[in-house]
Amino acid sequence: MNPGYLSHSLGSMSLNDVLEHRVQEGVCGIVADSRGRSTAAHFDLQEVLASKGEPKALPETCSDRGLEVIRLKVNGCQADVAARSLSFMTLGFDHVKEWWRKICCRSRLTGYGGWQSKETADALRDSLEGLENSAGMRRGTILADALDFKTQHI
Repeated sequence: MNPGYLSHSLGSMSLNDVLEHRVQEGVCGIVADSRGRSTAAHFDLQEVLASKGEPKALPETCSDRGLEVIRLKVNGCQADVAARSLSFMTLGFDHVKEWWRKICCRSRLTGYGGWQSKETADALRDSLEGLENSAGMRRGTILADALDFKTQHI
């Protein structure tokens, strides 16, 4: 599984600051937000609609830092709610680390190896502090390496 974050979680920062911070935390991908119902705007939705595709600068900006754009998101879009896997509390403060470790193991057992994106909208702490705490806790729970186990033919 690959750790990813929603850029909206650091909506008060510029896109460059968000990406630099995410790289320092060991994040591999980002869900980039447009305004929608939020003040966070890390890509220009009008540019995407006009170009009938993806904003050109965003993937380059991310790939220059070794990050992948997981997807583009219009914050507050009701159709997006089912796509968010985890949200609203700093990891480790809503459930203990062992609970999250089990989620990751069970996901791997079912064959899932994709993105695990985290949005932090924790009213109890600063957004940057919440993401740093979450990133630290996730390092011990996400199964990021490719599987190399093979059954032995006896």
